[in-house]
Amino acid sequence: MRQLRVQLTNLINSINPNANLVVDPKMKPPTKIQVNFVLSIICFINNLIFKQKKEKLLRQIILSGFIDQIGYLKKNSHLPNAYATSNIDSKEENIFVHPTSSLYRQCPDWVVYQELFKGSKLFLKGLIFIFVFCFLIHILTLSFF
Repeated sequence: MRQLRVQLTNLINSINPNANLVVDPKMKPPTKIQVNFVLSIICFINNLIFKQKKEKLLRQIILSGFIDQIGYLKKNSHLPNAYATSNIDSKEENIFVHPTSSLYRQCPDWVVYQELFKGSKLFLKGLIFIFVFCFLIHILTLSFF
């Protein structure tokens, strides 16, 4: 236990030299409440990190399955929230997020969609937003293998 304390103290001091932490040899062991508190924080952080990793992995899996169904937000469009896709022949065609979608008000820069729906306008349905770096990593891995 003492070795672990020394290692943690040295690590904290190397990250933040202004901390000036020292190991107290007479330090009492933590109470049960302190141990439970620290364990609950560790579990919370672990679950948060694991959830983000699962979410990122799911987005990459969906992206690899729908690589030809990617939409991107038109930044210079005269209509707000207009998207373009690689599947439409004319790049002048404006496509919108369907009003029933949970991403309707968010307007992410990049989306993967399941279908194009022709109503009063052309709509994207079955959306999930993707991060641009996931898209770039996917494209790079496709070009090397």
